[in-house]
Amino acid sequence: MRRVTSHNRNVFVTGQVIIQIVGVGASLAYASVASLVILKVLDVIPGLGLRIGDHEEAQGMDVTAHGERAHGVH
Repeated sequence: MRRVTSHNRNVFVTGQVIIQIVGVGASLAYASVASLVILKVLDVIPGLGLRIGDHEEAQGMDVTAHGERAHGVH
């Protein structure tokens, strides 16, 4: 039977931490790429763009989307 030393335990813990860091990095990369792909697809579909037009932006979204001013600013 092998004796567990403090050195062996530290190596095991360090290895586990490295594995978890790699997992977090892979998850972050996957989520970022997937989000960018979804946003790009939505931006290409007519009517689902990510930005509003210049005219709507100048008037304000309250007026263009709801037909009213939310804060009484004219």
